[in-house]
Amino acid sequence: MSIYSKKKRIFTLKRFLFFFTLFILIYILFYFIYFRQTLPNYNLDKIDTNSLLLEDRQNEYVTLNNLDNLFKDFIMSNPEIIIKSVEQFNLEKHDYKNTKDKIISLENIKSNMFVGSANSNKIIYEFIDYNCGYCLKFHQVLNQTISLIPDLQVQIIQMPMLSSNSEVLSRIAIAASFQGDFNSTHDYLFSESRRSSLDEIFADLFLLDINIKTIKANMNSVSVDAIIDSHKKEFFNFNFRGTPAIIIGKEIIPGFIDKDKLIQIINDQFS
Repeated sequence: MSIYSKKKRIFTLKRFLFFFTLFILIYILFYFIYFRQTLPNYNLDKIDTNSLLLEDRQNEYVTLNNLDNLFKDFIMSNPEIIIKSVEQFNLEKHDYKNTKDKIISLENIKSNMFVGSANSNKIIYEFIDYNCGYCLKFHQVLNQTISLIPDLQVQIIQMPMLSSNSEVLSRIAIAASFQGDFNSTHDYLFSESRRSSLDEIFADLFLLDINIKTIKANMNSVSVDAIIDSHKKEFFNFNFRGTPAIIIGKEIIPGFIDKDKLIQIINDQFS
């Protein structure tokens, strides 16, 4: 988690610097567009210097008092500046120039942790944390989508980041995949009936006819360590900041999307 915390601080600093720079640029643009258009046309031959300085100071005072409203007016009148800035920020954050290489790297960790079709050319990737509420919600969306697109495969990438319990649950799921019990375990860990204590979780898995003895023996193994490390590496490679995070073809989605949007992107990417 220390690696993640370090990266999170770096991303937070980058975001601060980005929006601070954006603020300065907007202020400068606003000055040249708004103030220069509203300056009075003075007759320099008859100008009273003292009154001009006083007027300028009064204008400055009024402007500062109404700066928030003036900024809002400027943004509403020039929305393309904000849109371009946000687009540029997203491009830098996700580094889309290297997207192809990142996805190829992700494809190399294909495993038995998937839901949907075992043989499919429509493969999407989802980074998850079993304690993430939006992951639970998206799991339901995926189940609905798979019922409509049965030839879809969703590779599950473990990214336990919310707590130490999240990593324990990821280890259980990975160990279950070694013995062919991933789907049942995955569905249970994302069910609203999942209980809180580890003993109760193992008891429920036992009732689902899952061999909990071998899961317990394997969940802290070197093999599971390696898988979690490789999954975290891919997560940081995409510069994601939370879960769920979804890769569909060349589309990168850093957050929850609903069923209609998901189906639209799947059709666009795999048509």
